[in-house]
Amino acid sequence: MSKHLNIGKVIAVAEALKSTHRFRVGCAIMAGRREQSRGRNSYKTHPAAFRRGKTHAEHSALIKAHKHALDGSTLFVARITKAHTLAIAKPCNRCMELILAKGIRDIVYSVADGWEEIRINKTDSFMEK
Repeated sequence: MSKHLNIGKVIAVAEALKSTHRFRVGCAIMAGRREQSRGRNSYKTHPAAFRRGKTHAEHSALIKAHKHALDGSTLFVARITKAHTLAIAKPCNRCMELILAKGIRDIVYSVADGWEEIRINKTDSFMEK
């Protein structure tokens, strides 16, 4: 596994540990070894927050990365349980649409027994029908 994958995972976990939300989720956006942005879920309000003032970690990182071209970047998402173990952190459909719109194609997210990687295509759609 390449080093930049490990760096992205470490940053995502570190952000998750900083979250004060009930579900601690962190996110890192990496272009190779270079960090583009990071974020964590929160109750802070943002005009584009999904519902009830909740901002997802992926959304937070994408907002902070507005100055960067993200085409070809990799997005890492980690969820940490109360027992400090990994849990599933696959982005929701709304976050997937935002990620796709920013040109990010590779997503690495935590699962209970490690990490999963997915690649999305420009033609994919994640909006609920």
